[in-house]
Amino acid sequence: MTDKVYTYLFNKMNQVTALIITKYDADETAVNNIYAGYLEQIGETGDAQIFINYIVQLISFLEQKEDYEKCFQLLKLQNKIKEYQKENEND
Repeated sequence: MTDKVYTYLFNKMNQVTALIITKYDADETAVNNIYAGYLEQIGETGDAQIFINYIVQLISFLEQKEDYEKCFQLLKLQNKIKEYQKENEND
């Protein structure tokens, strides 16, 4: 993954996390626990699959809150990352 793509995704996921915590502040600890696991993994590998795994966890959380609009937005981002992976799997 290029530095530009990594930085974009990292910033995007930080932004999404902040929005979720702001909207569901009563669940801040739960979201922060998911986020902490993501940060640990992304620091170890920098692999795009870590972003996808984190998105899946956030979608699961948002489904419980019935926030389907945000789920849809995250699914679109997840699909873009998967497309990027396919395009660059031979690099």
